[in-house]
Amino acid sequence: MTLSLELCKKLEAAGFPKREGIKCKDTVSSENQDINPGWKTANDVYEPDMEELIEACGENLKGLQREENGWEACSDWGHDHQLEGEFYGDTPEIAVANLWLSINAPSHSPPQRP
Repeated sequence: MTLSLELCKKLEAAGFPKREGIKCKDTVSSENQDINPGWKTANDVYEPDMEELIEACGENLKGLQREENGWEACSDWGHDHQLEGEFYGDTPEIAVANLWLSINAPSHSPPQRP
């Protein structure tokens, strides 16, 4: 997967919906591992996949595009065809995760365009 441990922790703290028994990132080794339903160690943090990130954003995700230095997830069109919210990341998953966090954890400061 492509999300950092820090970003996974932010998603978890903000209440990102988890699918039990899918994937967790071990915070000691930072390796992904399949987890049996109901089994989780204290060192695991849930890491959603792209499908889950898109589903969780719902209609707030209006577009995703490749930029020169990474990816941009767009939240809505404003007046004069300017984007209301642009959220960046090195991967599309990171960009969409930053969009979800901006909606669900207003104190989150997503990275600016490089």
